[in-house]
Amino acid sequence: MTLKTKKCKTCKKTISSPKTIPICDACRNKGKQLTLKGTGIALLFFSKKQ
Repeated sequence: MTLKTKKCKTCKKTISSPKTIPICDACRNKGKQLTLKGTGIALLFFSKKQ
């Protein structure tokens, strides 16, 4: 079985990934942090509105 090398879609770093969406681990972790912050801010915003 050969691993296909793809370019990460955000930072263009070459990674060997069997997954369909090519994202390197660093970008994936950054994305997780951003979404967590985003949901936290959204929750604060909506709780203040009520």
